[in-house]
Amino acid sequence: RAVDVDAVVCARLAALSVRGVCSVSDIVVIETAVTEAEEHARLPLKSIALMPWIDTARGVAHVRSICAASDRLAGVVFDADRFLVDIDSWRKRGQQRSASRDCR
Repeated sequence: RAVDVDAVVCARLAALSVRGVCSVSDIVVIETAVTEAEEHARLPLKSIALMPWIDTARGVAHVRSICAASDRLAGVVFDADRFLVDIDSWRKRGQQRSASRDCR
């Protein structure tokens, strides 16, 4: 992900939208990558906001801690379609998984 972040960080970028956020550790990894990219691009620190996408049952279960994990959050996006796919895959298997395919 860090390579992708470096590719898009520039002075005109206001926020970074990130899909598949399932835990606080995801926010920490993303925030670290953005901070490093801001430093590399010589931008003011915390000039780029984050918009995490919550799209799995695991993400929903951790949404409060995800939202509290960074002061960079400009908002949170809930992707109901991907969430329902995640929930349906649990139902079809007849057992709960600890994480979806996006949250390994």
